[in-house]
Amino acid sequence: MIEFQSALFQGDALLQAIADDQPAPGGGLTRISQTQNANDPAVLKVQLALLDWRADALPVHGADGSFGGEGARAVHRFKAEELGVPEGEIVDDVGPLTVQRLDAIRADAETPAVPALTVVVLNQFGDPLVGVGVTADDGLAETFSNTDEAGAAFLAVGAAAQITLDRSSVLLALGDLLDRPVHGLDPGAAIVVTPSGTIVATAGPGEQMDLVVAARVDVVVDLLTALEGTPRVEGIGARLTTEGESVRVALQAGDGAAAVLLDPVVSVDLPLELPSLAPFIPPDAYVVQPADTGEGLAERFLDDPSAFADLSDHPLVVGETLVLPGEAVPGWVALAAEPLPDPPSAATWFSVVADDILSAVFDRGDPAPLHNLIIAMQSPPPAMADPVDVVIARVQGLGAFVALGAGAGVAEGRPVDASEGDELGGL
Repeated sequence: MIEFQSALFQGDALLQAIADDQPAPGGGLTRISQTQNANDPAVLKVQLALLDWRADALPVHGADGSFGGEGARAVHRFKAEELGVPEGEIVDDVGPLTVQRLDAIRADAETPAVPALTVVVLNQFGDPLVGVGVTADDGLAETFSNTDEAGAAFLAVGAAAQITLDRSSVLLALGDLLDRPVHGLDPGAAIVVTPSGTIVATAGPGEQMDLVVAARVDVVVDLLTALEGTPRVEGIGARLTTEGESVRVALQAGDGAAAVLLDPVVSVDLPLELPSLAPFIPPDAYVVQPADTGEGLAERFLDDPSAFADLSDHPLVVGETLVLPGEAVPGWVALAAEPLPDPPSAATWFSVVADDILSAVFDRGDPAPLHNLIIAMQSPPPAMADPVDVVIARVQGLGAFVALGAGAGVAEGRPVDASEGDELGGL
């Protein structure tokens, strides 16, 4: 025995007999047609169910309680479109499958429409986020929908539901927020959530949940040391600006970290790559001249007139070559021995993951990343030495040595200033 779902069909003996495909009292099978049970009270119930199926199913007489030609045509159409019966096999009467399917359609019509749960998703500047995936879980089932052009998603739930947002679609809908003003809207009663955050509130049928996605945060600090070099951001989701003695970093939620580097300030343009030269090796010997004395050489090379014994184990001999200890080579000559400096490179100021900072500010997450970021921003690293200055110092050292002459030895000269004319000619 078929159990009817609709209140309209329940308890009707004729419809029950048709649904169970019972035989008719006079022979044959129980049906509603133009010649059988055409004016039975069950006809009106069938007509009402047909109108639930298609509002235009009975365009002339409507539900009049009489099964005539219009009713037969409506049943014919129902069997073709709804039941999929081949055209050549359709009989224009109300049989078991027609009653059962009309009962299900009527039951759906009798069920009160449950108002949808509405979730509106905006960014922190008040713009609707379009195409965000929203899932509602009411404990029995999950319902999914995407937000429309107004940022609204409509979800059918049976009870208060937990809402989650699809992170990847949120990030896509956000676009670039780094050029937006620092301050956003006042969220009011809306729930503020980050793209990676959890929505702690629930909402039920007929209710509206307003969500403001906080995906941009600014951190401003006063510098404790002077900023040397030129800041540069590597990665995405960060922008740094300086404001007097303060520095601001704007961060936007995304995947990955951003690093702020300091490029050294170069006084003049350098080639892309400095030439590769073998280091200059300063001489470690001195030829004794006629006017030299042991005390004078000791003072010249060792700053101690009594230390000639560190230069030679016998009295001074003109023309003799003295081997000088390393400390006897003047620093300005030793400078000439240094290799050319490497091309300038950037120093890392700080690295940051925007999601960690957003979590600390809006989700009551771990405060350590924000604390560490503030400390790092306050104290930028010192800039590298200008590589041009290093090169000039070496050239001056080389020029000073060349100016000594072939037999003078390393102690005869002094550092040469570039302003002294053409002593550096040829270097």
